[in-house]
Amino acid sequence: LLLRSLGNREHAADATQEVFLRIVKNAPRWERKAKFTTWMYTIARNFCIDEARKKNFRKTDSLNEK
Repeated sequence: LLLRSLGNREHAADATQEVFLRIVKNAPRWERKAKFTTWMYTIARNFCIDEARKKNFRKTDSLNEK
């Protein structure tokens, strides 16, 4: 999922570590009635969405350029 979404192996490897940390950090919030894999993919998907937003935000032109 991360590799397909991010398109770069190195970035996907870093993202995997970040997603794992988020899973560990938020483990107490996981509800046992929900499937763990669904919850895990949701965290990974949200990470990819956040990264895409950051990437689009960085592409804006500078206001100082003429």
